[in-house]
Amino acid sequence: MCRKTQFATEEDARFYIKKLRRTSKRDVIPKRAYLCPKCLHWHLTSSEIEPHNELSVQHWRQRYTAEIERLWQIIHEKDAIIVQQNAEIVRLRSLLDDVVTGEVEMSPESDDERC
Repeated sequence: MCRKTQFATEEDARFYIKKLRRTSKRDVIPKRAYLCPKCLHWHLTSSEIEPHNELSVQHWRQRYTAEIERLWQIIHEKDAIIVQQNAEIVRLRSLLDDVVTGEVEMSPESDDERC
């Protein structure tokens, strides 16, 4: 984990830079924010923009956007399974209620009514 101050968003980091420009008595004020590939938080730096850093931000955005999309797909698949399982639970509860009230008799030969 990084020891630098961490910002959750680029907007938060840039806001802090603006605040430092107005209020800080430091000799060196951060010039830009960058996304850290180690901790995936935003940090501040006083160095000039380096082209590879901007490409790195795009790379990480694409990488994690694809990963988020993949995880959403898994969630949707799991949700579909849960919906099916919930429907089966409702069916079995209804069957159990019918058995308890005597509306349906359970017999070992009946595949339809076995749990």
